[in-house]
Amino acid sequence: MTSSSTTLPPTRKGYIITGRAAHERISRLFSNLLHQSNDDGTTKWVDLSPYAKRDQTTSTAAATTTGQAEEESETSVAFLWENSTRSNTKPIRDTVQVYSHLPYGTAILDDKWVLARLLGDASTVPHARHVHDDDIATNGGSAVDYGENNDAEEGKAAPNKELKCTQQQHEQHLATLESHCFRGSDFCTFVKRVGLLPKNDAGDNVASQCSLSSNIDDTEERRYQFEDLMRPFDANASDQTTAEPITNVVPPPTPSNLWVIKDAMSNGAGGIWIVDPSNISEFLDFDDDQEQYNTSILHPTHRYIAQRYAWPPTLHRGRKCHVRVYGCINSKGEAYVHKRAFLHVANDTFEYIQDTNIAGGRQRFESSVHITNCCANSHDVGKFAGEICADLTKTCGLDDVAGETEDVPLGKYFPSISASVAALAQRSAPFLRGGQANNGFEYLGMDFVLSSVPQSTSDRSKRVPVAYLLEVNAPPSQDTATGLTHAETLHDEVITDLLRMCVLPELGIASRECGGWICVHKPEKDEDSRDTNQAVVPSKAAFVNRVRWALFERKAAKQYERSWCQLNRRPSGNKCESSTHSLDHDAFVRFIRSQFPYFSPSHERRAGTVFLESGGGAQVPQVVMDAVVASMSNRDRSVLGADCQQKARRALLSLLTGREAESYVDSSHQNIVIMGPNATSLLEDLAQRCFEGILKEGDEIVIASENHFANVLPWVTLAKKVGARVKWWTVTDTKKDFCNDSTLQHVTESSVLSELVTSKTKLVAVSHASNILGCVRLIPSICRLVHHKTKNQGHVVVDGVAAAPHMLSLDVFHMTDPSTSPDFYVVSLHKLFGPHMGCLIAKKSSLLKLLNSSCKSDVSLYKSLERGTMNYEACAAACALKKYFHIIANESKKLMSFGSEEFPNEKGLTRESRLMHQTVNSLECPSSPIHENTKCYVHFMQTATIAIQNLEARLVNRLLHRLHQSSPLVRIIQDPGHQQVGYQVNLPVDKQAIFRLPIVCFVHSNILSSRIVEHCRSHGVVCRACTFLSTDRFWKEMGIGDSDVVRFSMAHYNTTDDVDRAVEVLEMIDDWD
Repeated sequence: MTSSSTTLPPTRKGYIITGRAAHERISRLFSNLLHQSNDDGTTKWVDLSPYAKRDQTTSTAAATTTGQAEEESETSVAFLWENSTRSNTKPIRDTVQVYSHLPYGTAILDDKWVLARLLGDASTVPHARHVHDDDIATNGGSAVDYGENNDAEEGKAAPNKELKCTQQQHEQHLATLESHCFRGSDFCTFVKRVGLLPKNDAGDNVASQCSLSSNIDDTEERRYQFEDLMRPFDANASDQTTAEPITNVVPPPTPSNLWVIKDAMSNGAGGIWIVDPSNISEFLDFDDDQEQYNTSILHPTHRYIAQRYAWPPTLHRGRKCHVRVYGCINSKGEAYVHKRAFLHVANDTFEYIQDTNIAGGRQRFESSVHITNCCANSHDVGKFAGEICADLTKTCGLDDVAGETEDVPLGKYFPSISASVAALAQRSAPFLRGGQANNGFEYLGMDFVLSSVPQSTSDRSKRVPVAYLLEVNAPPSQDTATGLTHAETLHDEVITDLLRMCVLPELGIASRECGGWICVHKPEKDEDSRDTNQAVVPSKAAFVNRVRWALFERKAAKQYERSWCQLNRRPSGNKCESSTHSLDHDAFVRFIRSQFPYFSPSHERRAGTVFLESGGGAQVPQVVMDAVVASMSNRDRSVLGADCQQKARRALLSLLTGREAESYVDSSHQNIVIMGPNATSLLEDLAQRCFEGILKEGDEIVIASENHFANVLPWVTLAKKVGARVKWWTVTDTKKDFCNDSTLQHVTESSVLSELVTSKTKLVAVSHASNILGCVRLIPSICRLVHHKTKNQGHVVVDGVAAAPHMLSLDVFHMTDPSTSPDFYVVSLHKLFGPHMGCLIAKKSSLLKLLNSSCKSDVSLYKSLERGTMNYEACAAACALKKYFHIIANESKKLMSFGSEEFPNEKGLTRESRLMHQTVNSLECPSSPIHENTKCYVHFMQTATIAIQNLEARLVNRLLHRLHQSSPLVRIIQDPGHQQVGYQVNLPVDKQAIFRLPIVCFVHSNILSSRIVEHCRSHGVVCRACTFLSTDRFWKEMGIGDSDVVRFSMAHYNTTDDVDRAVEVLEMIDDWD
């Protein structure tokens, strides 16, 4: 029977889910929910994601007809999900019906610094706070009161669960860790404030100080403290010592002052340090000149968070663990927690080991006992516990422990977890406003570490479970770490419930169902002004939220400083973070780009070009070009030749070491400059003309596997010629031909340099920074080790080509201790914004020893390695290069801000700030008389390098973050963190990697690197792909295979817009994500 009325065609609505992993899961779940809904046929949903379009075109020819293409182009996007914002979705974000972010939500919720400001307990008073509750359920049943929904069937989620907790109850359950926010340059200030700095300020070694508290000696009490989730202790039992732990390992005693230091921009298990009084000396160097401590471990401009170690950690089968909890905050300010969670477990038992490498056998932790990150632990199949499912709504007694395949019951921790999420929602609310127009929400992955605290100070026998929020990912990965069925099912359940709660109702598809989501926070009507923001455009609201946060951050920094002043725990002049020097980055980079003709707006052909190939050859500033032209305009060899060479030597020596030749009191410690056509030829000549005469059969050469081939081939060739033995300092933790002989004579490769260097070692060839990894090595420590173990018979040759453009070499050449300086340091000026010329800085005493001479003049030493007539135009350019860095230093003075004071009292500054303050107040131009003072000149050059590193830190952090977010198929080639100079204590990552240069290499799982570069260059992004003259050994260690890598190498003239543009171009490639 045919209806007489006309049937209207269905309304077409589209949805977009960006990111391949997100699309594969969410699109499938969303489609399933659409099929399950009571669809009346009035709406037709179309997947407009790029992946879906390509899939459709392969299924049928009809799918590519003009009619369907027109219909698809007219389909409005109603639902947009993206993990990280993309430029091509910007036009539709404000108009969709549902969007997977709140205005400025990712910047607030996905930042460790912000989390510490909002929930860290040191923001007002620097003491940890644990609030306990006598009514927390710990013995069977459920720890959650669901109000009207508490009649739900066991094991099934009750709809629209709401936790009946008042604000006061949340505050009772809330547990926070003492947290501190600081820049790397302020690390020593933090150390002083929390009592980690040695009381002996004379720079004495404090490694022998014990970090263990002596007030907890009872083994059984310690066993009770360390509750194990697989055999929990009954808090109400009369005899607490009767329950046995899951392992026979005696838990360690309480440390006195244990801290976790985190790089605010790092992800996963990287960028984390464990610090206590026993190992703080490894982070500090005493500066005799300044009579204070400094650190070379943390990058001076990076943001860091310090948190007290959550003690005692709750264990799982004797190993430390953390809980991955899923949460959600919507545009109404409501916060939800899903009842299902993951438990992630460390690979090794939580116990101290006896350190036989340290005198006295000090006890220490292996770094692996702290690392609970799944991706970091999954490599060890024998120890990896996998992704363990947990339930936040169930608890059990001692006899009801979950089985191997059941969810671990964590219900007794839920009140503390929900209190933290509620506090996060409430405190972040002012910075997340304006998301009602597109029904925004934030999907959160939160990491909690579980612990317990005494119920009262008078009765230590009863303890209360607590959970500390450590980190938030907004959003978390939609993929699993293992791909196991139970993990995939949990992910599906959480995201399906999220779609039912936040997406389907707003799209008019189905009524709201919470499933496993439990409401833990609803804002009061007067909590914020959300009702007045209904008409606010989300993109404009994001800008306002950003301003609100900037004002709050400034206020929080000042409040933090005041709290320390009031407690008299520091001199009132010392300042951290916002109160220290800051640089107007945008103004500074505009000035720098104005010095380079390459970036001139007048070059229309290069307009919009993004130059990311400075590692192959940097652009040249105008002042250097002018010097070359001037030299060629007046060529008179007899008058200008020798003088030009000497000026170039002096300029390069002072630029790279901060010292003139005349400043050396002891001429044996003097450095001289050898010039040549390039770094490669200088290293070849050094091997053939100097080392060939002293090396003999049986001697040893140690080579870093990460070296450029130019610092490998000459030494391997020489070793074969004379019969010397080659050892490899590897980047990965691998050893071959290992012998337990204490002399270590049989170790031929190791990630620990001290295992390789012996009395037979005559040469150690290393890189200041790898041209692939971009990781800076601590050269002074390397030199000290080599010179000490070889009794000054071993020589250190450093390739500084990759590092010098970003930090010169001022940290390498020590004024007072020549044993910490390399014997030879080579640089390529064409990568240092100068001409095509090589420069070898040689320690005069070492060169004389190699040449077997004690009376040769400097001129004779030059001729021993220099060939033919020098390039005078390049010499003139080298002199001008020094002038360019002077220009940078002087300009940074003009743009430097010291908070409310233009130039504060010098005593109130950190070391880096004080150096800047000294130089910018006394130097107006390169001809200033203060250049006669060596220390002041070093400070002057540090002004330039600190300003450069300020700019470059922003670039590399942004690029790493954008690449991580752009596609799960991208692998960034990063330092594995195994390479060490000597055994380090309590360092999960490599102490010798000071910081990362703006050099980032990566590969794509499905796209050839050559194709990526071709695409980038066709879109105005200049980059390269190859092996960059790395060794085959290094390629195998990194597991790269036979493929090339794409390299983005930046310099201080690059901008954050360059980074954004480059990643946007990458995301345009088919099959990128």
